[in-house]
Amino acid sequence: MTELMDSESPSNNSLPSVSKETCAVCGDDSDAIHFGQRTCRACAAFFRRTVSQNRRYICRFDGKCEIEKSQRNMCRACRFQKCLEKGMLVEAVQEKIKILQDKKKQADPQEFTSSTSNTNTFDTNSQSSFSSTTPQLQEAYTLFYSSPQISSFTPPQLPDMKVLPEMVEGYHEFLSLRRATYKIVDIPPRIIDDDPESIPLSNYSTSRKICRAEASLLMDVALKRFHPFSLLSNSDSLKIFDNFYCYFANSERAYQTYQRFGHIEGNERIIMADGGYIKLSEQQKLYENSGGVNSDPAQLAQVFANAMTYVVKTVVPYMVKINIDEYEMVAIFGMLLWRDNIPDANSDIINIANETTDDIIRDLHIHYKRQGYAELDISVKLAHLFRLVTKLETSCNLIKENFEIAALFNMFAPEEVCCYFTDRKN
Repeated sequence: MTELMDSESPSNNSLPSVSKETCAVCGDDSDAIHFGQRTCRACAAFFRRTVSQNRRYICRFDGKCEIEKSQRNMCRACRFQKCLEKGMLVEAVQEKIKILQDKKKQADPQEFTSSTSNTNTFDTNSQSSFSSTTPQLQEAYTLFYSSPQISSFTPPQLPDMKVLPEMVEGYHEFLSLRRATYKIVDIPPRIIDDDPESIPLSNYSTSRKICRAEASLLMDVALKRFHPFSLLSNSDSLKIFDNFYCYFANSERAYQTYQRFGHIEGNERIIMADGGYIKLSEQQKLYENSGGVNSDPAQLAQVFANAMTYVVKTVVPYMVKINIDEYEMVAIFGMLLWRDNIPDANSDIINIANETTDDIIRDLHIHYKRQGYAELDISVKLAHLFRLVTKLETSCNLIKENFEIAALFNMFAPEEVCCYFTDRKN
């Protein structure tokens, strides 16, 4: 556990760091691994103080503050939340506290007893501790943690994750490649900051171009990052991807909508494939001035109204309710990729799908443990995700049905149907 121990706050006698690694939290120079993650000393000291002193923080900007070197002290709630999301371990702080207390007790048992009885800031009568208390991000983004009972704490030995970290890196790569695709199709960059008002209206023609490129990008990322997808035969990988892409695309649009508009009460906007948005009350604008549309935009909007409304009014609010994070969302992408109801799948594919899904769930369990969640709370968190998967499957099925209706009445030119809502046909 020595590599998890924190260095104290920098002193004037500290040697300058020669490492070129950066802090996972704020991007400043990192000198070592602190509490399970490579960070700078400032973020390590901040994390140690927060845990050891049982501090409570409130974000007044909906928990969406950007944490970087130049403004890492602006919002302590978001800074601490980012520490947890990046994998810093509450258990490591507690172990260091215990080691220091044990050393002090060995040095002077009488002074230690007197000191702890009079000045201990931890509530030993608390009904819960860091090892059994769920860190909650409340509606007002309040971070509250119960006092740790360090005298009886035994830090758990957590195994390494198997597949989820690589999948998260793959998702980051996908987002970067998609941003580059915006330039290829000659549209301005979308979703470039966290200001919802800076996001432009979507257009069906640009969305169609993006989603066609997006499918290819996602296949490449899946082959490189979504293990063991690359080990499948070409025919099997195509079969799984055809089953997966619609679910990914719709789920990812919902997640982007949650990130950009989920905190806005009464929101009726949804993010589309081109990174722009459309309002539920103005869906016809998506199809106006778009090539390949054979029908009146208002009629098309009516066909897709139920599916769009379900995403905005059911899926996104549920994401807000459970406060889904990026690791959880990528885990859902993995569950959707490795669904065990793949059409015409043989027993080998089904076994791989089941085993990989098990690995994803185990990784999620480790992710929650690193954030300090108790076993019972982890069960609740997983149940929330499984419910969300069901809602996302419903959303995709609605969209598929809508496109079948539009195709039946020739509302789109055959070659113009946006592939991200339909399975590819051989």
